[in-house]
Formats: sequence, C-alpha cells, structure tokens
Amino acid sequence: YEYLTAVRQFYDWRLLSDEYNYENPARQIDTDWIDRDTQNPKPTLEPNEVRALVQSAQTDRATALLSLLATTGMRIREATLIETDQIDFDERKIEELTTVKNDFGERTVYFSRKTRRHLKQYINGTRGKFASGEDSPYLFVSADYGQHGDNNKLSVDRARVDFVNAVKNCDEIQDKVTYKETADGKTRCSVGSHIMRRSYAQHWVDSDGSLIDLRNQVGWESLDTALDYLDDEVEKEMADRYGLDL
Repeated sequence: YEYLTAVRQFYDWRLLSDEYNYENPARQIDTDWIDRDTQNPKPTLEPNEVRALVQSAQTDRATALLSLLATTGMRIREATLIETDQIDFDERKIEELTTVKNDFGERTVYFSRKTRRHLKQYINGTRGKFASGEDSPYLFVSADYGQHGDNNKLSVDRARVDFVNAVKNCDEIQDKVTYKETADGKTRCSVGSHIMRRSYAQHWVDSDGSLIDLRNQVGWESLDTALDYLDDEVEKEMADRYGLDL
C-alpha cells in the first residue's frame, strides 16, 4: 500500500501537470484487496523488556554492547567503530562518534551509569583476553587477535550474532519474535538490533524529552533547521532524565 501510494503521489506531482495530460496509471489499480495495516511492523520494547534483553546477553562483551545500544540509541555499526580513547568515563560520554548512514557528522553521546559499569567490567576483563599481543584501539574486539584484520575490530556481523543470541535467551520478549529458516538453512530472527534504537527513541518521546536533543543524541539527519536557533549539543542531564539506565 505504501509503495502504491508513493507511485501515485509521484505521478500527481510530476506527470499530471500542464505539460502532461494523461491519467495517473496508479489510480487504475484495484486496491480493495490491500490490507491497510502495515505488513512489516516495527515493534519497540518496553523498558523492562530492554532490561531483560541486556541481562540475557551471554558474555561481558555482549552485555556491554547491548547496554550501550540501549542507553544511547546508537546504531550497532557505530558501536563497532568506537575506539577506547573516545570514552570519557567520568562524564559518561563518547566523543566524536562516527554517524553512519547519513551526513550528520561526528557527535557526542552519553551513556548511563549502569552502562559505564558494564563497559568497565568488559574492558578490565574479557577484552584483554581478546586483544592479546598489541592492543587494539577499538572498544569491541574479537578473539584470535590478528586473524580478522583491521586491528581485530569486532565485525558488525559478529556483533549482530551477540545480539541475536541474547534475543533467543530472553524469555520476556519471545512474543515479539519470530524465526524463519532461510534458503541456505540458517535461522533468521525477526528482531534486529535496530529495535534498541527505536525503543530508546520511543522511551525518550514518551518521557516528554525534546526531539531536538533526541535528534542530536541519535544522529538523525532531519530537524536541521531547528539547529539554527537551538543548542546543537545533548546535555548529560538530558540523557540521564530521558534515556534508559540499564
């Protein structure tokens, strides 16, 4: 339905002008059979469900990763690009975080006190075992140092495996999860890591948080005009007030 609507609007805007004088072909399509409900719903998780998901992580690395996603709204690819010298534990922030998928640029994000504890536990524990030999500059690293290239940076695919394993281990959210076997015999989970980002944003809005502050925390490209007269930074107090502490 959404695709058909977009095509119809395109013809109305571009082709049905004085220059063109013929019927919009999209309007000839019978749409009575179309289910108007979205075919690909994008669920979010309640704070208690997000908390349960973080607690279902199976390793210190996975716990730190999921907690960081849950309390910052960052994308999983952005998390894999973080270097340890970007982290300020006193201020609970990550500076110059690379924003992917748009031209927002680098940004500063704030994480919760519990996330700080998870990060320190991972860094002081299993991370040292992963990053054997020469230290990797990256926060999230893989086992078998030197075998994966790029300073042993955790791959996005491996990070997603950590997330999916936590989903499978979390009884509290199974009513929102389906599993489907793909053509190559693998099992695909319907819940991806982006649900953490959507849940973070939903919780922020439900708590009456400023959309501009949210935009700057998560790195949305929209609302650019508001930055002409509003502060372009997220304050730690705002992140504490509207974000999740997991």
